[in-house]
Amino acid sequence: VRLSERDRALQLLGLKPPVDDFAVVRRAYRRLLSEHHPDRLIGMGASAEQVQRANDKTSALHEAYSLLRQYYRAR
Repeated sequence: VRLSERDRALQLLGLKPPVDDFAVVRRAYRRLLSEHHPDRLIGMGASAEQVQRANDKTSALHEAYSLLRQYYRAR
């Protein structure tokens, strides 16, 4: 994992590098995932466009979390 990729992933999760504790990453990921989850928006009566944006956002969150998980395991 390149540092610039790690920094972008942290920023996507709303964190500023450096982050030394993976628990901080996990909390930020879970918080954002619950805010942007498509099922939550569907229950609130969101439009198809809003649900698609939520799908895109959760996909990006998953990718960022996966990348960060690999980075912190390798340390």
